[in-house]
Amino acid sequence: MRLIAENFYFGPVQIAYQLEFIENVAADTAAQGLTVVPARSQAELITVSRCDITMPMRFECQFQFIPGDPEARHEPESLYRLPYASAESFKVSQAYPDQITYTDPSSQHAIDFEMPVGTGVYAARSGIVIEDARDFFQSGTDLTVDGPRANVVRVHHDDGTMSLYAHLNWNLIRVVPGQRVERGEYLADSGNTRFSTGPHLHFAVQRVSGGSIVSVPIQFAEIDGAAVTLRAGESRTAY
Repeated sequence: MRLIAENFYFGPVQIAYQLEFIENVAADTAAQGLTVVPARSQAELITVSRCDITMPMRFECQFQFIPGDPEARHEPESLYRLPYASAESFKVSQAYPDQITYTDPSSQHAIDFEMPVGTGVYAARSGIVIEDARDFFQSGTDLTVDGPRANVVRVHHDDGTMSLYAHLNWNLIRVVPGQRVERGEYLADSGNTRFSTGPHLHFAVQRVSGGSIVSVPIQFAEIDGAAVTLRAGESRTAY
């Protein structure tokens, strides 16, 4: 018996699997492992058979997946565009290492921009949209209740990293999974959904490390092409 994983995403995913409650099972590889499944494809996780063909075989397979490929290599020299319309300027309310409220590695290097609900959000870098969520319309400060309720767009870049745009406005995401977007293309409207104390855009660039998603530090391009690292408390104009 072959256990097959099918990836419906428009980008790679990493699957962690583990066989449990094993009885009379022989496997061609370890009973647990990690496998990367390319976009829109299938991959074999493990092949199992009965040790004693006269007896039944029993097992359960537990698995979880995350978007991304651990072989992705972040290109720190890649400069990002500020994720809002040209000539607009917004205050940075959080940026590593000045002001950090995030303890999760997936958001450690995230940047928060204070902006009114309905502000246009634009692609900071080209890539393929691999994930979106658009059905949440509330916010709150209870992490258990409000934490999962995020309207987001996730874009997979050519180097394998991913950009995340979060707290977007309800039902105002303008792109769909599988769509290629170019740097500076309109993605969505900002909002105040999920775990949030006020309207803002949460932006992070992420990659897979081991079995987790981690954020990476990035720099943005000034009008003259120079690199700039954002600091909490300052305002920056997009070009």
